[in-house]
Amino acid sequence: MIVGVTIQPGALRGLEGIAEDTLAVLSNPETVLVDQADAAKLGATIGGTAEIAGKRVTVGGFVRGFLSNLMPLVFASAESLRRINADWTSSGPPYFLLKLDPRFAVEQVRRELEAAGGMQTYGVATPEDLTRTSALFWLEESGAGTSFGFSMLLALLVGVGVTGQTLRGAVIASLKEYAALRALGVTVGQPRTRQIQRPSESWERP
Repeated sequence: MIVGVTIQPGALRGLEGIAEDTLAVLSNPETVLVDQADAAKLGATIGGTAEIAGKRVTVGGFVRGFLSNLMPLVFASAESLRRINADWTSSGPPYFLLKLDPRFAVEQVRRELEAAGGMQTYGVATPEDLTRTSALFWLEESGAGTSFGFSMLLALLVGVGVTGQTLRGAVIASLKEYAALRALGVTVGQPRTRQIQRPSESWERP
């Protein structure tokens, strides 16, 4: 998955994992950054070449903290992204990440963007909406939720079985003692562990 980023100074200020000096590398044509955790899987080395969508690119450096469960993330400048994906349709990139000026209300801007879109099929999501949508996708559509639920059910059944067998073994091991107590007339509710209190220091022997 290719992510196009703005390489102007300060454009991604505060985004952990991408340093300002690393972004400067993206000014070179067809140069990309990959997550260091995916480097071994992709066979990427700094200065090495790779192929994306039939286009040859150069690995200019590594970033950290962008490991994806679905596919590796590759960062490129907007110009390099257009060159790599020259066969894009008129729909353009599937996602845009926008940073809103703090002076404007998020919900107000969202309503205005949705109203300006008319019949255009796109949605505007706040960080909270995107988080909720992503969680629902993983739980309901990706299959991970079903696997997680099955694993939890299996763990519960195994736990109940192990606990039941442990209690059964403890009861069987003490069966003779229970039988002796019942022979002495002790009912089921009578056995108790009596707490013995230590005599206080003011207690005196008569």
